[in-house]
Amino acid sequence: MKVVVLAGGKGERIGGDKPLKTFLGKPLAYWVFNIAKKINLPVYFSVKNTDQAQKIAEVLQRLNVPLQTIDFILDKHPELEGPISGIWSVVSKFKNEAILFLAIDQPLVEPEFLNWLISLSEVFCHSFVILSKGEDKIKPFPGIYPGWLNEEIEIFIKISPKYSLFRLFNYLIDKGRVLTLEDSYINPRNFLNLNTLEDIKEAEKCFYLR
Repeated sequence: MKVVVLAGGKGERIGGDKPLKTFLGKPLAYWVFNIAKKINLPVYFSVKNTDQAQKIAEVLQRLNVPLQTIDFILDKHPELEGPISGIWSVVSKFKNEAILFLAIDQPLVEPEFLNWLISLSEVFCHSFVILSKGEDKIKPFPGIYPGWLNEEIEIFIKISPKYSLFRLFNYLIDKGRVLTLEDSYINPRNFLNLNTLEDIKEAEKCFYLR
């Protein structure tokens, strides 16, 4: 298996360059990367282009992260908006493996939860996309996305009028290829997204109060 941090979004709501925005004095890329490294699997950043890759590499190097531990996967489908382009680029590279995807704006994910997702995927021989679901909607990250998804996305792109991630989930659910977990049994910090600067300030405030 591989661990991939999705870091190729525009980050418009946070003012751009989301991986570089600081939380508790360090960039989001640093926090999520360190969580991912605790899983003891190869870690990659999924990015739109080399400019994004260079910025993330530079900020991590300044924090003494060895250059040889930082790997990037460039987006092969920049014409697609949203995380579906990054996911497709990654699963097309690792067609015979399963990938644990993390979002760059989830710096409070617990390694124990990630290891549980990995174990669950192994129990089912990586036959399912594994996601969490609340009362209102699916929570796509953290989640397991097997390499066989490459072929399914190719079909989905041909038949769907729009290419949103949640349309893809509906397509996969109809085919019985998704395993959803009830999020009421999971610590909510695993799904906390810091989408805006206000979100970061509120999360920092809660962290210091604790």
